[in-house]
Amino acid sequence: MSFWVITDSGLGGLSIAARCFQMLEVTPKSAAAVSGDELVYVNAVPHKDRGYNTMVSRAERLQTFRGLLQRVNRDLQPQGILVACHSLSLFLPELKDEFGSALDLRGVVEPTRTLGRKILADTEEELMVFAAPSTVAESVYKKALTAEHPEWKRRIHEQACPELASAISADAHGDLACSLIEHYVREALARMTPEKSVCGILGCTHYGYRSGFFRAALAKHWPNASQVLDPNEVAAAELAEALPAAERFCFISPYPIPEFEQQTVSGFLHPVSPTVANGFLNEEVREDWSFEMKE
Repeated sequence: MSFWVITDSGLGGLSIAARCFQMLEVTPKSAAAVSGDELVYVNAVPHKDRGYNTMVSRAERLQTFRGLLQRVNRDLQPQGILVACHSLSLFLPELKDEFGSALDLRGVVEPTRTLGRKILADTEEELMVFAAPSTVAESVYKKALTAEHPEWKRRIHEQACPELASAISADAHGDLACSLIEHYVREALARMTPEKSVCGILGCTHYGYRSGFFRAALAKHWPNASQVLDPNEVAAAELAEALPAAERFCFISPYPIPEFEQQTVSGFLHPVSPTVANGFLNEEVREDWSFEMKE
């Protein structure tokens, strides 16, 4: 039996879990997989009033995330951990040696980079990455994609989307999220040359819940928009390969998720995977994992 953990600085990574289960539900299981694999989602936000975006330094964010991974590895002992957060995935090169080869530690930067590389290599399109401010501040994808191809630098653009992830989780009807996405798409396109064809990539796992809004806004405001790519799909497919017989899902958080967020996010999840939606609603709260608790 395989046992994996998926973690994110919030609830966006649940979209990867749901898509993974959806893929597996239509895939025949082998006779050897009678016991079923298990996927556990861990909310990496350390305290309801203390998220990563409130931390003043990179060192503090790294220290907090390292502590979370240590607790997960010690208490749950998974075969692998998928870090379903673009910003936290940046810490993995500094953490992999600490956890050793026994733990398969993956992030979502590589699937995103793979999508971007294909667009830049196979087309003449400009690439617009929509992401959280912390991801954009470190120029994650521009650096990653130009390391081997410096000639791509002028074709790669990054648009920060402050407060969008929170709005998506809290906005069941989508009015606020739609308004913010329209604003950020227009802001991004204002820096582009009109005759250029543009491909968007969603550089935050939350954004996949509202990928349709991004597609609609890009099509509305740009005559040469091609497509919007969601790396969550690639990450889910890779996770499904690691968990070919996943049947059980549970959700762990250091604090209770507010009811309005439960309602909104479960509404996104249920049409894709009732298993993941129900596991999310039946959360397991581990207060000893909270930021304010002492080790």
